[in-house]
Amino acid sequence: MGHAALQHPPLGTPHGDPRTGPPGSQVPEVALVVHPEWRSSGVGKALWRQLRRLAAPRWPTVAALVEADNRPALALLRQAHLAVVDHGDPGTFDLLVATGPTPPPWPADAPHPRVLIEGGTWAGCPEGWAFAGRPGTVLRCPGPPPGQTCPALLDHPCPLVDGADVLVLSSTLGPSARLLAAAHRRIQASLPLLSTSPVPGAPHPR
Repeated sequence: MGHAALQHPPLGTPHGDPRTGPPGSQVPEVALVVHPEWRSSGVGKALWRQLRRLAAPRWPTVAALVEADNRPALALLRQAHLAVVDHGDPGTFDLLVATGPTPPPWPADAPHPRVLIEGGTWAGCPEGWAFAGRPGTVLRCPGPPPGQTCPALLDHPCPLVDGADVLVLSSTLGPSARLLAAAHRRIQASLPLLSTSPVPGAPHPR
């Protein structure tokens, strides 16, 4: 019917990749395959739920490399909090997926400066190009899973925001950018905030 596994450390992941942590604590990579005859039957969802449950006590995050045209896999992973590693390959999505109910933390050895972009689509967002090729690590948060609310809007801490050096609000957020900016300033006033939306006091990324 299907197969699910965690590869730790991820196959072919060099030390220094944004998904890796200190030696011995790299983020494990998910492998999940469902036989064609059993797709759309709930098998993949059940395997993914069990995989997250088994991984959660040891790893708050798992990595997943998904082809851009694999919409069922993306929809399945989108049911959890996740972040997109912006690496410039439009054909695949390099994801950090939370095994628990909150957004994933930054990998332990993600190089600084750590830039968190909020908003965007699966294909990315204009702000991502502003940081392409620069030193550091860029993660993109596409927002909470369907039916859930961003922790910041509830005045709750967010591991992605707490571990960032710079926060960028994408122009794709629209009117919600103002609400998010106000929430972040209440929670973490010292965090530099950039925006391409009309948010008072937030400069544009260059």
